[in-house]
Amino acid sequence: NGVLQVSQMTGCEHHNLQCTIVPTIAGLADLDFVHTICTIINFLYRVQVPTFTPLSIRAMEESLQEFHSFKGAILMAGAWRGKSKEISHFEIPKFKLLQSFSCSVQNSGSLIPYTTGVSECLLITHCKDLFTCTNHQRSSFAQQIMLLLDHEESIQRFNLYSLL
Repeated sequence: NGVLQVSQMTGCEHHNLQCTIVPTIAGLADLDFVHTICTIINFLYRVQVPTFTPLSIRAMEESLQEFHSFKGAILMAGAWRGKSKEISHFEIPKFKLLQSFSCSVQNSGSLIPYTTGVSECLLITHCKDLFTCTNHQRSSFAQQIMLLLDHEESIQRFNLYSLL
């Protein structure tokens, strides 16, 4: 239940939680370790902005570079763990993916359309209200919602064309 609760938090709630976590560990962990955590959190927030400027892209790159220069502190603290044991390296595909964010943003713009956060928000704003229009059969819920969303899109398109 605890993990489920965290995965359903909004960005603002995550930010507030992280603002609590970092000061909490500040007295218990090495300063380089805390600094490393702060730099990766800073990078993660910089990646999520809706629009980018050359200055914001540079700041994002600097946050990531700073993280890489201090990430050894995480290994020294023994805080980099897998499912069953400590990991002694950062050779993880998702971690390597962070290096490409800057180029991706420059080539494609904001990464927000490619995250699940947008679809989760749309699920809440569009599908939960639409559930009352269905026959409440969970087995065919996805099909019913897709049909209702298709109808909604058709109505919007019709309204747009009728204005022309």
